[in-house]
Amino acid sequence: PPVIPPPDALHSGRPARSPSPLMGLPGDLVRHVVDFLAAPELSYACRALWVLLRGRHMAFPRPTAASIASSLLPPEVVAATVGGLLAGKHLRTLSMDLSGSCVGDPGATALAGLRGCPQLQVCTLDLGHDCIGPIGADSLALGLSQCPALTSLALLMRDNRLGPLGADRLAVALSESRTLQELVLELPNNQLMDEGAKVLWKLGTAPQLHALTLRLGDNGITPQGGRGLAMLKWSPGLRALALELPENDLRDEGAAALATLRASSALQALTLDLRQNRVGNRGAEALGGFREAPSLRSLSLRLRDHTVGPAGAVGLAALGASPVLRHLSLHLANPNFGCAGAAALAALKDAPSLTSLHLQLQSANVGPAGVKALAGLKEAASLRTLSLDLAYNFAGSAGALALAELRTAPALRKLELDLTWNSVGAAGAQALEALASPRLQVSLRISPLWV
Repeated sequence: PPVIPPPDALHSGRPARSPSPLMGLPGDLVRHVVDFLAAPELSYACRALWVLLRGRHMAFPRPTAASIASSLLPPEVVAATVGGLLAGKHLRTLSMDLSGSCVGDPGATALAGLRGCPQLQVCTLDLGHDCIGPIGADSLALGLSQCPALTSLALLMRDNRLGPLGADRLAVALSESRTLQELVLELPNNQLMDEGAKVLWKLGTAPQLHALTLRLGDNGITPQGGRGLAMLKWSPGLRALALELPENDLRDEGAAALATLRASSALQALTLDLRQNRVGNRGAEALGGFREAPSLRSLSLRLRDHTVGPAGAVGLAALGASPVLRHLSLHLANPNFGCAGAAALAALKDAPSLTSLHLQLQSANVGPAGVKALAGLKEAASLRTLSLDLAYNFAGSAGALALAELRTAPALRKLELDLTWNSVGAAGAQALEALASPRLQVSLRISPLWV
């Protein structure tokens, strides 16, 4: 199990030697740099740095089968670990991996003792597959919400037993934090269902929260749950939101519900992962409505289903009409997309504000004609970064030669092309390798010429 160093080693009151062991820099300067980075690694580089940093930034790796019998970590060991952390009052960054240790509700309750760390600012707790239910989730979230300095929290609780009640307890307790600014909740496979998804909007009421990531894959969420999550649009301070919802059952109706997030006046960055949710053309067209989002600068949509075709691509291409959208990422790999879908996306060349575009169209049956259409992005006036993943698309040498014309794009400074398994031929490969120039940085992936 995790072992806390002896108090005399961890919390020594002796002044650090000057200069410090890090490039001869003064000890106070080293502490300021490490506090800014919030990285535990330097604390473990050598004994002198360990003493200098006095347990400010700590990490505990996952217990191994050799260190705990039958992969079970008794709650009293967790409590003793927390007690050791409380002894010094210097802790600012904590990363603790207890996944697969079956700490259960008692172990989660023991971790709530972290409320006694007055300077703790950044905390990552990996409690995946740990047999935690609503009681443990409630105690843990309540304790963490009372940490007086906590600004960034990642709770990784995949494969537990939270259910709708556990989700509600997490949302209510964490929404009461007066200091929390960034939150990651990883809750895949917790049987949340719609009832659990609908209550998570409460997190948006945390007064200082501006960045929220919810990982909710494989939880039986339907359009009803999607409508509940869309209530986050009323969170006045939320500027960055990521909803990772793969392997649910949202369908077109759920995608349309989530598209109402465009009503948020504060939201500047949004990620929606809707893979394996049976989202089709109607859902994709609804997501195109984000062009109306008043403040949205960055948008990432993952729709890797076999049901989004050319009609959906037309709807997504409408995102280019946004006057404020600068960064767009679309993951649309499916064999039904085809040449017509690629041609529809080529209309993004007319986007007035877009500076960065990533299109993931692997195995999308685009063909040479579709690749040639995408090469029309060379006409984009404001595009500075372009990434095209076109692996397994039968582009041929004709497609490769067309993409080589991207070097003429007036504003383009960085280009990433993945053309593996496209039979680009010798002429196509030569043209692509000549893309790089002092003005244009190129990253190119191609297979041997015959594949």
